[in-house]
Amino acid sequence: MDAVLLGTCVLLKSYLCDTLLPDARVTSYEELIGSMTNHPKDRHVLAAAVAGRADILVTENLKDFPPAAVAHLGITVAGQDDLLSGLLELYPDAVLDALRRQASRYRREPRTVLALLNVLATPGQGCPEFARQCGTLL
Repeated sequence: MDAVLLGTCVLLKSYLCDTLLPDARVTSYEELIGSMTNHPKDRHVLAAAVAGRADILVTENLKDFPPAAVAHLGITVAGQDDLLSGLLELYPDAVLDALRRQASRYRREPRTVLALLNVLATPGQGCPEFARQCGTLL
C-alpha cells in the first residue's frame, strides 16, 4: 500500500483511528517547512507528508489542501471516507476482517461490526459512505 499520512483531525477520532491504524507501521518524521505553498497553519501537515514520503494525505480539511498546491509534491489528498471506501473496494475481505478484529477488541460497545459501522457513520467519525458500503457486504 502507498504511504499514508493522517492529519490530526483524523487521528483524534478514536474509532476511526482504530479502523485506520490497526497494523500500521508508524514512521517518525522531521518537519520540513521550506517553500510550501499552502496556508501557513497547515504547513506542518504537508511538511510531514513530504518528509515521510507519503503518497496520500488523509484529512477532513480537504479545502485547506487544494490539488494544485500539492500536486507538484506527488501527494494526493483524500478524506477518510474516500480512503476507507477505496480500500474496501480493493480489499473487501481484508477490510471486513480488520473490522471484525477491531470490534472484538472492545470491552464495551461497539462490540459488533454493525455497531462499529454505526459509530463510523456518525458525523463525529465522518465515514458514512464507507459504513454503508460495508453494511451491504455483510
